[in-house]
Amino acid sequence: RIFDSNTRSLRVTGLPTNGRTVFVEFSYKLLSGAWVIRNFEYSAFAGGGGGTSGGGTTGGGTTGGGTTTGGGNSQPELTSPLPGTRLPGADVTFRWANNGVSVDDWYMRVGNSAGGTEYADQRIFDSNTRSLRVTGLPTNGRTVFVEFSYKLLSGAWVIRNFEY
Repeated sequence: RIFDSNTRSLRVTGLPTNGRTVFVEFSYKLLSGAWVIRNFEYSAFAGGGGGTSGGGTTGGGTTGGGTTTGGGNSQPELTSPLPGTRLPGADVTFRWANNGVSVDDWYMRVGNSAGGTEYADQRIFDSNTRSLRVTGLPTNGRTVFVEFSYKLLSGAWVIRNFEY
């Protein structure tokens, strides 16, 4: 945690060098007291070259209970529609797989902006649920932002952000 608002960089050591996904949460507190949280995913250096892969952003409030990431590349993920693709219409069922990760509950926010909830703001307490139907989505090519989160058995939340 950095308390000096003039700080513009942070050196991180001990990062993996095996190509695994590294998750970074960048947060800042506005003068109004609201927190803005941005989540990014990077591919660690793997001998032949590194690089980054998309990420996403989320805004508003705090995440409660902290955030964390699952081990390795095995984590719950959206399976349909695939992130980054064009949504098939105004009525979409988002589906996901838990990929062997034990989860207490799920949370999905779907909106016009990062962290937005114009179309869905749904906490799902049944850990066996693997889909959520969202209606009223735009069909004019406007970007739709999806925050897909899940609560681990430890109580920590993992937040992933996608755009369609």
